[in-house]
Amino acid sequence: MKNKHLFPLCLFAALLFSCKKKDGPVVIDTDFTLKVSDTQGRDLLDPQTGAYHAEDIQLFYIVNGEKVPVYSSSRDLPKNFELKENAPRNEHLLRIFPNTVKEARPQTLIQWNSAETDTITCEFQRPGASLFLSRIWLNGVLQWELSAAGTPNDLVRGERFFEIIK
Repeated sequence: MKNKHLFPLCLFAALLFSCKKKDGPVVIDTDFTLKVSDTQGRDLLDPQTGAYHAEDIQLFYIVNGEKVPVYSSSRDLPKNFELKENAPRNEHLLRIFPNTVKEARPQTLIQWNSAETDTITCEFQRPGASLFLSRIWLNGVLQWELSAAGTPNDLVRGERFFEIIK
């Protein structure tokens, strides 16, 4: 008789003590947006008149010191970037999903064409299983960082944004 009640009690105790506290939601927020202009303010990403075209742009991630081309045909954005139009501002923007390997500051190379490449270095916050972009450097110069209040510095656009002048 005692064994009949002992098994369910042991099972309940095992389940109760084996449960782990969950960390909350996992958030992955790593993309940023670029505007690329020349010194006269012309939009260099404009598909009609710009100097750079989506089909020529290639991203590379630096992984273990090696330059690795970014391409996966099974993704919505196979090259981990998209060229988008911001019609109200009459501009074209490049949205990039950078290298997120677990290094202090992973690097992404943007090869605009066969002659021009820029280096993007990112810093991330990694609370629990989440991942947040917190700083972006272009060719070693800090371009964007998360403010102390935890909101993007560019509140007008509401996104991580900076402009490259070529």
